[in-house]
Amino acid sequence: MPPPNVTAAWCRKKASCKWCKKDITLATPMITVFFWNKGNDAKRTWNSKLYYHMQCWMDQAMDYLNTHPYHARGGKRGPNKLASALNVEQKVARLKLIRRKNYLDYKLRGLSDTPDTALDIAMIEKEQSELIAKILDIGGIPKSWLVKLM
Repeated sequence: MPPPNVTAAWCRKKASCKWCKKDITLATPMITVFFWNKGNDAKRTWNSKLYYHMQCWMDQAMDYLNTHPYHARGGKRGPNKLASALNVEQKVARLKLIRRKNYLDYKLRGLSDTPDTALDIAMIEKEQSELIAKILDIGGIPKSWLVKLM
């Protein structure tokens, strides 16, 4: 759904506030929230217009912020902890092995579980396990791989 169009305007006709359910009187300031959905030729969908008192709009915003409190972010991700202790040659070798393993993952996803591809799948899985052992020797494997291996 696209973001709503929020505008402040003077009330020109009687409307009901979405937050407090009371009527908004004429010539008082109000917030109008317009959700639009253009759809296409095959499917036409709804548009929605919501009205709020100025104070009710702030109340609902503060209510949202109170239910979703501020949390300081942890900062940047930082360097790869697995590869940070490696020298340049080891990093290059590890990267080549990881790229090869990722290519094998890609190839494995393209194969189906039919009897004629069973030998190919077994060969790829064998090569992957050998690559994982080599990567472990160089500098460790990512935590996400441990879940897949278990």
